[in-house]
Amino acid sequence: MRLTIGMIGALCAAFSLTAQAPDAKGLLGDSGKSLFGSGPVRMESQTLIDMQGAGVSNKITLTIKMAATTGKFRMDMSPMGVSVVSDGQSLYFWLAPLNQYMKKPAPSSPEGLAESIMPGLSGLGEQMKDAMSANIVREDAIDFAGKKTECYVVETKLDKTTLAGTSAPTISNARQTSWISKDRKFLLKQVGDMEMQMSATPGTMKVHSEMTVSTIDLSPIFGPDEFKFTPPEGAKLVESLPGMENFKLGK
Repeated sequence: MRLTIGMIGALCAAFSLTAQAPDAKGLLGDSGKSLFGSGPVRMESQTLIDMQGAGVSNKITLTIKMAATTGKFRMDMSPMGVSVVSDGQSLYFWLAPLNQYMKKPAPSSPEGLAESIMPGLSGLGEQMKDAMSANIVREDAIDFAGKKTECYVVETKLDKTTLAGTSAPTISNARQTSWISKDRKFLLKQVGDMEMQMSATPGTMKVHSEMTVSTIDLSPIFGPDEFKFTPPEGAKLVESLPGMENFKLGK
């Protein structure tokens, strides 16, 4: 189930970050790069993922805490017990329930981060980008950090695409609405729906997701070990996480 949730999260991210103002796809692309290019930043978001069908009935709310500065990055995801830490030279992915971690070369972009964690994502962004449409449909002011924040509202649509690779799903009827701040190009809110059909599983799974950023700190104070990973006692270094050895999405 953790692999399924992780894959859903990866697809949601690819659907948003590759939809590149304001050219709508370029605007969404800028929102994906803003975390890496805005200087020191700390942020927290909550994501609801509701999966129903194809033998799955699961709803989970993820809290994601991220911190970044030039060349360094940290993400902690609960309640899944996942931590991703890049010290500028190496990236570590730790899964607490298994007490296992991977070590990869440090990435230099959001796309590189995703591919470092899940190598099977290679090429997914371009495939999703080619298959989807994106349009700025309106401007809107949403409540953020106690004040109204002016945003572009971007709608992305993908009617159907079958991703390449073993065990890769067919995605259909995907619709996503994103609120991107005009000033910093931060993605502040996102609501999406899509249908997935796995090659090895009968039936269609409907996925609904809602992401809201709750805080952004552009003047954070980082501790000396903020971007340092020390393996917990008994942790095992692995090449890939269980169940991901043959997992592949994209070209």
